[in-house]
Amino acid sequence: YPSAFYSELRISPQINLTQPFGKLRIDHRLRYEFRWIGQNQSVENKSFIYGGDFSSTTQKERFRYQLKAILLLGKEKMEDKTWYCQASNELFVNIGEQVANTNLLDQNRVLIGLGYRINKNFSVEAGYMQQAIFRFTNSSKNNVDLNNILQLNFIISNVETLFK
Repeated sequence: YPSAFYSELRISPQINLTQPFGKLRIDHRLRYEFRWIGQNQSVENKSFIYGGDFSSTTQKERFRYQLKAILLLGKEKMEDKTWYCQASNELFVNIGEQVANTNLLDQNRVLIGLGYRINKNFSVEAGYMQQAIFRFTNSSKNNVDLNNILQLNFIISNVETLFK
C-alpha cells in the first residue's frame, strides 16, 4: 500500500456507563460518529500537515460500542499509584441509508493491556490490540484486514484541576 494521510473530521457524542464490582470495573461506551471523509493524500505531499484535503467529502455515520473491564491490582479502589489490567472489545457498525447490508459491520477491536494511574490527573497504559477491518464489498465477500497494534497511551484526566 502506498503511504497516505487520510483526511477525516468527526463529531462523536458519547455516553459512558460504569459498573463497579469491588476491584473490577465494567465500562460501557456508546458513541455515535458523524464523519466527513476527505481525499487521501500522499505523505510526500506535505500539505496534509495543514489539515488535509476536504475539497470534496463523503459524509458517513457509524455507531461504536465498547465493553471494557478494568481489574485493580493490589488496591481496593482506583487511587494514586494504582496498577491495573484492562481488556476491551469495541464493535463498529456503519449506519445510514447509503450503507449496503454487506457494509454494516465496519471494524472490531480487541485490546488487552496494563495501566498505571500516577495521580488523579495522569495515567499511562500499554497494551496489545488486534483490529479487524471488514471489507465485504469485494467479489468473494471474505476480505478481512487484521492489524496487530502495540499501543502506548498517556491519559490526562480532570483537566480543570490542573490550573487551580
